[in-house]
Amino acid sequence: MLCINTSEESLNVLKNSVERVLKDYRIPNDSLSELENDNIKKTTEHDFETLTKSAKEYVHTVVNDYAQKLGITKEFMKPENKIDCVRQLHEQGYFQLKDSVEEAAKALEVSEPSIYRYIQIIKKEK
Repeated sequence: MLCINTSEESLNVLKNSVERVLKDYRIPNDSLSELENDNIKKTTEHDFETLTKSAKEYVHTVVNDYAQKLGITKEFMKPENKIDCVRQLHEQGYFQLKDSVEEAAKALEVSEPSIYRYIQIIKKEK
């Protein structure tokens, strides 16, 4: 039999400190309903930050996630789907990066001129 005696006092002190901090930053429920009523911008899927190692990895992640959302592989994506992917990347400023068009073309398995054409279509829509 092995007995280990521990003191939880330091954990209780930490817990109380965290609870005090959280209490100071909590928004009362009535304030939340006021925010909702004022139509303050709600979080969308594009409001999240994505951390990747490289632009190449990021474009492949976006394309694969989009294809997975459609329930297909990227090989079966239609041109409209590829334009939607390029639209997502364009809205996030991806094409301001060096070699981004080349990487997007590889990820979507299209030519670089196709990516430029998709970007022009997106710009004309606005």
